[in-house]
Amino acid sequence: MIRLSDLRPDLQIVHNAEPVEVLWFECKNLAGELWMVHPLFVDLPDRPEVFRAIDSISYLHTEDACRTDKLQNRFVAIAELNRHRAA
Repeated sequence: MIRLSDLRPDLQIVHNAEPVEVLWFECKNLAGELWMVHPLFVDLPDRPEVFRAIDSISYLHTEDACRTDKLQNRFVAIAELNRHRAA
């Protein structure tokens, strides 16, 4: 698990079951810390995302490789589905 204090740009993490790359810190407020992230394995735009101390945050490349592979396959499947819908 990653603590909020460990977040930094260029980290590839899984945040609440969504793989993202951390781009930069925006601000801190009552809701948590706002970071700009880039979704991984899907063709979606960069977006701001709130990180809270209670969130599930882990490194993308962890000992839990099986779960990570399942997440990657899930997001690749979602990207394929979105491509078919757009066509």
